[in-house]
Amino acid sequence: MTGKEVGMGEWRNSTWGEEISLEYGKALRDYNTGGGKYRVYGSNGPIGWTAHPLAKGPGVILGRKGAYRGIQYSNDPFFVIDTAYYVVPKKDDLDLRWLYYAMQYHKLGEIDDGSPIPSTTRSAVYAQEMQVPTLPEQKRIAHILGTLDDKIELNRRMNATLETM
Repeated sequence: MTGKEVGMGEWRNSTWGEEISLEYGKALRDYNTGGGKYRVYGSNGPIGWTAHPLAKGPGVILGRKGAYRGIQYSNDPFFVIDTAYYVVPKKDDLDLRWLYYAMQYHKLGEIDDGSPIPSTTRSAVYAQEMQVPTLPEQKRIAHILGTLDDKIELNRRMNATLETM
């Protein structure tokens, strides 16, 4: 992202702290044995289900503690445990799916504060610089990348089905 891409409008310079708030997840019991229709996320992705969501979808989840701190996207309402954050945009002109891909591009899940337990702090994320395209451009980028992700997931499921057969 160079500020002005070919065929695109101006991208505004910003920081992650100006664009989003990282909200802490909450402690939750029995998410791996209990039922429910809402996905539960931890630092490394989906870990179970619960009957009550913490955040409405769509949403982005960023791992906070542990050796692997991934970035996840959920179209549906979800719950985040206390080893991860969920993203709350500070502005109305942000597409959550685009934010998900931008967070991956900027490798926010790899930011480490240097403590004995690998951790990603809000202050370290907030200080990172970024460039933000217009909302229509965000939606176009997210649509293209989302379509590719959906196709990859479909192929993965088809391969799993074929291996089972």
